Amino acid sequence: MKTVSTLYDKYLGNLLVHSWRDPQNPQLAQIFAAAMTGVSLVARAGAIELSLDEAQKRLQQIFSHWCDYERKMARLQQGNTEEIRNFSIMIMQKNSHLLLDPNKSITPDDGVMGYVKRNNSYSYKVGEYYIFPSVFREKFCTIFDEEEVKEVLHELGWLAKDSDNRWQFLLYGRDPKTGKRKRLGRFYKMTDIAPPGTVQERLPKSGTTK
Repeated sequence: MKTVSTLYDKYLGNLLVHSWRDPQNPQLAQIFAAAMTGVSLVARAGAIELSLDEAQKRLQQIFSHWCDYERKMARLQQGNTEEIRNFSIMIMQKNSHLLLDPNKSITPDDGVMGYVKRNNSYSYKVGEYYIFPSVFREKFCTIFDEEEVKEVLHELGWLAKDSDNRWQFLLYGRDPKTGKRKRLGRFYKMTDIAPPGTVQERLPKSGTTK
């Protein structure tokens, strides 16, 4: 019995320190500590095929994912989430026409927000909106903290991260002068937020079409 109690205390302490520093629900950590204790005992007895290290690793991963989900839900229910959500929708609704097609040779002027890739051919796909970083900060973060805005929009599924967990994406398109494919720069990528609209195809004063 002492072995069980010692293992339980050890796992509970490790979980709280490394996996959930500010636990919203202490019972969750207790449940997983008990599970890890039980798995450790049966693994040591050879009653399961997994090694002790592998069994503990898998339980730790499950606990971490669960904790991340709980944190996300808690954040969405407090702070400025609702205000940021509504403010961002308003911005996209009012400015969605200020997005260029990256495959058209148009030079963006000062009023352009960025680019849009529309998936009109497939109803199950959504448009991708590439927002200039300076425009994102100017329009989306005027009354809210920039990091909070990014986290909230990401949790809502509207602001993406790349494969390296970075906020900005590299976008390619047509060079306004040559019509050849080139790097347009790095942008914040938003999806499934703006209503369907017409991609801006007007010719800015500073550019030419090909």
